Amino acid sequence: MKRKKTIIEYKRPSVFHPIIADVIRKQGWVPLIVRRGKSMYWNGSSGRDGTGKTLVAISSDTRAEFFRDIHDGHFGEEAKHIIIDVPTYESIYDSLVTWPDPERIANEELSLVEMRLTQGHHPEDNLPVRNPDVAVSSLPQEGQKMSVTSIVAEIEHRAVTREIGRLQEIRKELKRKSRLPWHGIFHQQTIREKDGYAFHYGGRTELQFNIGFEPHDMLRHGVAFSFETSQSLPDTDVLLPSAQRFNEFVRLQPEQFANFCMWHWDHGVRSTDYPVAPIRADQMRRGMFVFMGRMQPLNAIDFELLVDDLDQLLPLYRFVEGNADFPTITKLAGIGFQFKPGCTSKVVETTASFAERKLNILLRHNEIQKQLYDHLVLQYGADNVGTELDNAGGQVDLVVRRGSKYWFYEIKTAMSARSCIREAISQLLEYAFWPGAQEAEKLIVVGEPSLDRDAEQYLETLRARFGLPIEYYQSGAFEA
Repeated sequence: MKRKKTIIEYKRPSVFHPIIADVIRKQGWVPLIVRRGKSMYWNGSSGRDGTGKTLVAISSDTRAEFFRDIHDGHFGEEAKHIIIDVPTYESIYDSLVTWPDPERIANEELSLVEMRLTQGHHPEDNLPVRNPDVAVSSLPQEGQKMSVTSIVAEIEHRAVTREIGRLQEIRKELKRKSRLPWHGIFHQQTIREKDGYAFHYGGRTELQFNIGFEPHDMLRHGVAFSFETSQSLPDTDVLLPSAQRFNEFVRLQPEQFANFCMWHWDHGVRSTDYPVAPIRADQMRRGMFVFMGRMQPLNAIDFELLVDDLDQLLPLYRFVEGNADFPTITKLAGIGFQFKPGCTSKVVETTASFAERKLNILLRHNEIQKQLYDHLVLQYGADNVGTELDNAGGQVDLVVRRGSKYWFYEIKTAMSARSCIREAISQLLEYAFWPGAQEAEKLIVVGEPSLDRDAEQYLETLRARFGLPIEYYQSGAFEA
């Protein structure tokens, strides 16, 4: 097989793009690189900004500027030997981030690479350089392992400007406390360095935000119920009402947990991972630790992802530990419907086989959403199409603006048109007609199966008898 070339073996791009170079430096953009052993790989299209967020598909001009920087030594000498190999990159990235594979990570010494600009700059632009002292380094440094305390410190630092950073204020409101229980998420008393885990202050008797070490040098983050008795929790039955409310939220808002999974520890024995589902009655007993969230390799912790996930789990926490009658994921009061054009960036493809992708509900949903967005942008313009818009306490998959009116689209991946309609119609009706919500001129169910005659007649009946403006679109009709 032909050897893949390193960046230094490619011709240095001669055209300079000053505007893009300015953005790269001001926003702290760098290539997103993976490592296997001593070799580093890049797909030529992924990057990260200065906050650690992933750039899914950079432009060809941005890629050219990265090539120029690497050729000129602005990312250090080691970076010149990064190999451009898309299949290998995607395979390693999936094992590190998409579907962490602890055994492969350990056996092949896989890790993400931190890229930083060294002292120096393009002679053409004379722009200041961010992070001037360090070139390329793996995370963490060789021979180092982050402690629970250091991980907690990094989370607290990044949470200052995030909603999860207000956790103790939220607890004060929910528990009707007269004063703030604590100022941070975690507390010295809830960081168990020796045992390898930490939970939020006050979390022993409620649904707890939890991080901890897992087998094969993995780190978990998410929420948990600990049904272990202790001095502060002599009777685990006090957790049962919260567990019941957890189950209610999961039943009513399952799409909120598509990126997560569950597992449990039973008297120190770990289960396998399983899809997010209501906690069974036999799991609500002494000695059980039930967890929902995700894992990351300890040598490649994405802290922005971690804090994003904790933010995403806050509506669940609010419902479980509050007294609301119905779980919502967005605030209803004082905001109202706000149309925002654009498509939320999501994972739509992996190196898995086509059959595996078809079976992955999350990937199929994201793929259909992106195809539908592109199709509708061609018809109505980018300024009139938006995704994941808040309304009625939920998020509409896709919205088209038609003058002062709106069309709501709900995407389902069921195996029949009937099932898609059944799953989507309750959400569409709630989005469009809940008191205070933005009404819709059209309600459109989007699914992969074709619309059979019975399903078509059913929709005609809903339109004629009840005046519902409901339609069905088959996703294959707008695929490129």
